[in-house]
Amino acid sequence: MPSSTTVKHVCVTCKKNICTAICLGCNRAFCTRDFIAHREELRQNMNGIIYERDEFYQSIIDETEGTMQCSSMKEINEWKQKSINKIQQIVENNLQKLYFQTVVQKLTEELRKAGNEDSFIEIDITRWLNTINNLKTSRNNNLSRSFNDNDKDLIDFTSDIKNQTNKQRIKFGYVGEECEQIFNFTPDYDHSHLRIIELRKTTECLGFHIRGGRDEKSPIYISRIIPNSVAWAHGGLKKGDKLLFVNDKSLNNLCRDEAIQLLKQIQESVILLVQPS
Repeated sequence: MPSSTTVKHVCVTCKKNICTAICLGCNRAFCTRDFIAHREELRQNMNGIIYERDEFYQSIIDETEGTMQCSSMKEINEWKQKSINKIQQIVENNLQKLYFQTVVQKLTEELRKAGNEDSFIEIDITRWLNTINNLKTSRNNNLSRSFNDNDKDLIDFTSDIKNQTNKQRIKFGYVGEECEQIFNFTPDYDHSHLRIIELRKTTECLGFHIRGGRDEKSPIYISRIIPNSVAWAHGGLKKGDKLLFVNDKSLNNLCRDEAIQLLKQIQESVILLVQPS
């Protein structure tokens, strides 16, 4: 009767001990001691990502917007268009911060869960690093478009206009009306209810229709989920949800056609920031 032999594989690290575990992330075999060391190396990589996340989030917190008082109300009519443009920029800056904070919060929850359960592999490390790097790039691009220090008086100015009574707004004339339209058009966001939806675009589409926008004087919202589509299979996107961001691009003050064009430019995957209706 022929004797049977068992093929024993040696550890990829020490080349001596028999392997007892295989990492599904890198598909390599380790002995018990080196597998523990491998897991510790992955945890150190994860800790590095947590540090990067903390550093990025702190940079958002540290960013301050100084305030100055408007020198004279009679100057309003002389720079009304400039004021309106800057007010819109302030709104966009605040929306960008909202986007960054929401994505970082989701990343924080994912890192905490994976760390507690020790349930992460190389592909997760790569994905988390890409998220951090994309956030940094987007924020740097956003900062390069921000207004300069000489225009910070508009922050208090917009707050004054927003808080005036209807009778007092008459004194602001055209600029007051335009500013109020901007504030009324901008949705009131609730951080606790915002959702991050990640979809991978197919050759067909992302799987939803939108309505609203600047031309309809309403936020852009999801009007229909196409059955059996990517969005349908994901299940996180609902009819009536307000669509706030496509990746790091705010949809505030865009018309419907502009938003559709932005969605069409998506190549592979997309991160949507939405608010339930």
